[in-house]
Amino acid sequence: MPAVGTIRRSPRKYRRLWMRPCGFCAALGLWANVEIKPSVGDEVETGRMVARHAAAANGHLLLSSFSAAALCAAADQAGQLLRALLVEVIPDDWRERMAECGAHALHASARALTDRTLQAVLDGGVPLACYTVNRRDAAERLFAMGVSAVFTDRPDLWLAAEM
Repeated sequence: MPAVGTIRRSPRKYRRLWMRPCGFCAALGLWANVEIKPSVGDEVETGRMVARHAAAANGHLLLSSFSAAALCAAADQAGQLLRALLVEVIPDDWRERMAECGAHALHASARALTDRTLQAVLDGGVPLACYTVNRRDAAERLFAMGVSAVFTDRPDLWLAAEM
């Protein structure tokens, strides 16, 4: 995704670039996870700008970020969009951190997932997606444990009907 400065200089070009993948995902019936990756100090501005473009795209989008400030700004800009808090390791205060930014889901590293934290998230009724899962057997194990979705660099491991 282009940096904020790029968006300011060329908003029409950025909008066109934004719409292509959103349209592609919509045509395939897939949701797009749009990760907000702000530079330090630009969290609020980046969260607002990404949310504004995401809302205009009218697709099946979910915004995620490691930055609670960016997610809060996205919620202020376009509260109707779904949001997920992105963490490497699920912290003990995950519920409070999700509530702070109005997140609907939690995204965490599959490698750092423990049985205890997985069970706490599932007991809380929160959708959990794990990244980055590039082996089908690992994904199937996570799904059997109750994980809602996985992020992968290898979508070729699944048939279109399975996505």
